[in-house]
Amino acid sequence: MTERLLEGLDPAQHEAVTSPGRPLRILAPAGSGKTRVLTRRIAYGVATDQLDPDRVLAVTFTRKAAAELRQRLAALGLPGSVAAGTFHSAAWAQLRQWWSDQGVEAPSLLPSRTSFLRRVARAEGIRLGDTGIEIEWACARMIGPARYGAEAARAGRRPVASPDQVTELYRSYEAAKRRKRVVDFDDILRMVVHTLETQPDRARVLRWRFRHFFVDEFQDVNPLQFRLLEAWLGDRDDLCVVGDPHQAIYRWNGADAGFLNDFEAVFPGSTTVSLDRNYRSSAGVLAVARAVLPSPDAPEVMAESGPVPAVWRFATSTDEAEAIAAHLRAERQAGIAWGRHGVLVRTHGQAAVIGEALAAADIPYRIRGTAGSTNRSEIKEILDRLPADTPLQVALVDWTTDEREGRGGPVLEALARLGGEFRAMQPDAGMDEFVTWVTAMVPDDRDETDDRVDVATLHAAKGLEWDTVVLAGLEEGLVPISHAETGAELSEEQRLLYVGVTRARRMLICSWAAERKFGSRSSRREPSRWLAAIQRTVDDMHHEDQPVARPDHVIDLRRPAPTRSEELRHRLDEWRASTARRSSAQPAAILSDHMLTRVAEEAPLDLDDLTVLGIGPSHRRLYGAEICAMVNDVLNDPTMAP
Repeated sequence: MTERLLEGLDPAQHEAVTSPGRPLRILAPAGSGKTRVLTRRIAYGVATDQLDPDRVLAVTFTRKAAAELRQRLAALGLPGSVAAGTFHSAAWAQLRQWWSDQGVEAPSLLPSRTSFLRRVARAEGIRLGDTGIEIEWACARMIGPARYGAEAARAGRRPVASPDQVTELYRSYEAAKRRKRVVDFDDILRMVVHTLETQPDRARVLRWRFRHFFVDEFQDVNPLQFRLLEAWLGDRDDLCVVGDPHQAIYRWNGADAGFLNDFEAVFPGSTTVSLDRNYRSSAGVLAVARAVLPSPDAPEVMAESGPVPAVWRFATSTDEAEAIAAHLRAERQAGIAWGRHGVLVRTHGQAAVIGEALAAADIPYRIRGTAGSTNRSEIKEILDRLPADTPLQVALVDWTTDEREGRGGPVLEALARLGGEFRAMQPDAGMDEFVTWVTAMVPDDRDETDDRVDVATLHAAKGLEWDTVVLAGLEEGLVPISHAETGAELSEEQRLLYVGVTRARRMLICSWAAERKFGSRSSRREPSRWLAAIQRTVDDMHHEDQPVARPDHVIDLRRPAPTRSEELRHRLDEWRASTARRSSAQPAAILSDHMLTRVAEEAPLDLDDLTVLGIGPSHRRLYGAEICAMVNDVLNDPTMAP
């Protein structure tokens, strides 16, 4: 039996499965077989009488990952008594058992903190903004409302809302939960921690029940989860964790990769085993991964070779989406199933645009990672019954009112949320445009085929893999995201790109557009700061006998950069158009074509220079500061050609 469990393992995997070290840290890069190693270690421990299967608790972060653990353990012949679940499901089961033993009625569990927060904010007249993320962060660190302001300042948090506003909503949220007798997912963890730390008898019972702990994706553990793990362990050391610091992408949500990185300091005397081979990705894909995130301990390539990765540059985001659709259709015509392709983007808005292009090309797809109830046929059915001439604003008020008064349930709640999100992007859009957009966000789940292209955000793609991956929208402001400013934030964005690259088994395509449409507005774009390294890597790998597919309207990435006058003219054009719309005036009344050209060529630095050019006092007063600011921005941009 034990020989079978060790079959096919490379030396590092064999060591990880059989090591007697406790606690044990297994460092497992992308594609190194970490789930295989984790389940084999559990099965090997049971087979060699080192583990009691009834006393094992394996925890991870998603129900999908927990289900995969259980399936793999069952395939290895383990009894169903091996417990595998998420931190929250394990803690919730323990709480419910304790309440049952005491004859206490369990409180209700909030399915969504965001929805409840939204209702609390509305009732209190507080603008939600990004305070939800801040409260999430505080809960993950066991920081209550009274300490939020000081701790947020110490951590360098920069919410849009003021600390006082966050604190006010946080207090209201906690009070509303008490009134309604509901708990959120973090409350579950805190309650178990409190019980184990203050009730020795219950702690002894639970520590008798579970003696062997395994934690997957340990880089994603937050302080509250780690404290729960410590409470479960007590003074024992029977712990095995698996993780990859290069895939730590949830710092913004409270995760702390330090628990993995500093494992040997946190658990003195622990053992570390590093897996050193990648079985998933081709040499070309891993070369790009190393270019994105250089590492001295990069894993050895074990997968079959594949085509040279490609970098595609487009004039517009529309061209990009249409070219991706055309490429996928060509792949299908060559006999490659839809489901072997993943298109990864940074934001949900990009996913919707890609979805629209795929739908127009009659390509079946699904958007992964969309919030629960938005991916339901009931939403489409409601939309289908709406008259096309219904103003979106009117419908949104009705949906919001129904949701506020408790009518319609999660479907109406989802519609109200999606409608508000869409109007924020396109305030003047009508119902027809909203229906088109939400339909792209919510693919028709009545189509039961599983052979679909996957469209997902980079965060939602973690844990998944495809033969071919298209990374779309690799631009500054998206990758890295515009609000990433600190070194830690930028490092996390870099790791996020690495996660996206390593989802590819055989083929990788990276694309960006020189102009991208956001709602009804278009803006000039620059390639992601990490794309140049990717391009150099691709160039180094490219040989004439290894052609790379290139859509007809791909623009050569190495095309000379625009000159400063060209770029200034483009920005002036966009500014003039938007100013004219705001003022309900003709563009020529803001700045004539002749004067626009002169400004682009002469590059006036201040109001005196504008006077010399012949721009009159009223136009200097109204627009002079904006024009000069644009000129100075372009002149100080080192990427611009003279």
